[in-house]
Amino acid sequence: MSMSNINLYKKINKSFTTKVIFRLGDDAGFFSEYNNMILAMLYCLDHRYQFVLSSKNANFSFDIGWNDYFEPFTNECNAKWIMPYNHRPYLINIRLPFLLRVLRRLKIYTPPDRSFFLSLLKRTNKILLTQDIFVQAHTLNTNENFEFSTLGIQGSIRSACRKLVELTWRFNPTTQSDINDKIQSLQLPERYLGFHIRSGDKNAEYPLISPFVYVENAKRFSNLTKAFVLTDDYKVILELQNEFPTWTFYTLCEKNEHGYYHSEFTQQPKNDIKEAHIKLFASIEILAKADHFIGTYSSNPGMYLGMRMDPEKCHGVDFDKWRIW
Repeated sequence: MSMSNINLYKKINKSFTTKVIFRLGDDAGFFSEYNNMILAMLYCLDHRYQFVLSSKNANFSFDIGWNDYFEPFTNECNAKWIMPYNHRPYLINIRLPFLLRVLRRLKIYTPPDRSFFLSLLKRTNKILLTQDIFVQAHTLNTNENFEFSTLGIQGSIRSACRKLVELTWRFNPTTQSDINDKIQSLQLPERYLGFHIRSGDKNAEYPLISPFVYVENAKRFSNLTKAFVLTDDYKVILELQNEFPTWTFYTLCEKNEHGYYHSEFTQQPKNDIKEAHIKLFASIEILAKADHFIGTYSSNPGMYLGMRMDPEKCHGVDFDKWRIW
């Protein structure tokens, strides 16, 4: 997206009076955080709310937050009096007994605001926080059409989100250089397929699918036998090489990787977290340029690529159609 469109978004966004201070990098994996940010941005446009980012101390950050990797696209607010109270809704009051947390997620129980002072400031300053709009944004109607013609947004939620991805997904020069180095090291062919095969803690969200299913699905769309694989478990690569010896598989997954577990990942040193995200972003850039992407819409990288890529190039092995996950 051109700088003129980005500046136009900033101008339109700043014209709205009520602000939503959206916490990014709260507790989930990067693409869960990012995808929900895109939905929140769309919700804010639809309700004429000013979208303000809050990414200091994000779990993907190694220094300052969003701008560690990306170019800015909106104002940030990281005020200390807001940060402790600004969370994804089912993470706030995490020390509540398990039953109360479940009831809260089902909207049966709402815990009281911890801070009367904060509540007063929100009312007098027209401020909303992440938990005030998160569920509404995450449950936007996928059959609804959105129109913001000045920003080139016109059509389904998927196409609207695509425009917002174009607006926000802009790496800073240092990150772009690091990503280019990762990609060049693979010496990829000009044309290839892309797979995202998740293992690790993914089975807590949705049953894992055999790596062979991805290849069999790919054969429906292409005769190519070269594929890049984003995976968090090198065993997947070994299984694919053994089962499909005539294929060539490329990956940035290291031989010592045996599945992604978010709670363990976030305990790593900052430099390791940075390196892991550079590798993730490089993998995503490779997948986005594939002739066809075959993945799962029940994973957040799959949901993201479903927003970013042309629909005819993006395929799910779990669901036929893209969905909010």
